[in-house]
Amino acid sequence: MIGAAAIGREVRRARTALGLTQSRLAARAGVSLPTVQNVEAGRANPAHGTLSRLLGPLGLSLEIRPPRADWDALA
Repeated sequence: MIGAAAIGREVRRARTALGLTQSRLAARAGVSLPTVQNVEAGRANPAHGTLSRLLGPLGLSLEIRPPRADWDALA
């Protein structure tokens, strides 16, 4: 499971790679600037919908899958 800090780092990495400011990402994602700031700082545990809205403009998506230890059991 990925934590809030790791999500924040990935959001920041993708945003800066695209040359977007936090304000521009917030506008494109339809979320508030404080939401972007809190997610990037690892201070937020955003709801699925909020995280999906943030990731879309960055070209990222969510993927839900079982923990690696369970993969063999599914084969």
